[in-house]
Amino acid sequence: VGLYDVKSTDLARSFATVEIDDNNRIISFTEKPERPETTLIGTCLYIFPNRTLSRLTEYLSWNLDKDAPGRFIEWLSKREPVYGYILGGKWWDIGTTRSYKEACDFFKDACEFLNKT
Repeated sequence: VGLYDVKSTDLARSFATVEIDDNNRIISFTEKPERPETTLIGTCLYIFPNRTLSRLTEYLSWNLDKDAPGRFIEWLSKREPVYGYILGGKWWDIGTTRSYKEACDFFKDACEFLNKT
């Protein structure tokens, strides 16, 4: 799971917050908490081994929330080891118009710079 520190509990409220242990194993994954305990969030960047496909089928058979992908991670992390990787650099939640525009502007500027060199 790709993780990012938004450095603000106000911002973290809008995302899935994640707590990890010293080995980066996810010990808590909470979708959009009212009172976040951490500013570390899940970014919807997931890499699954093949064996996870059967777990996804099992999750879907429980008739749990199918719309928020973080709910599957929350469920899975209570049943088997799931690990996170803290991303550096910039990150945008492109699910909002404002943030999407910021990302487009950033990459437009970066591409223009690269094209000049």
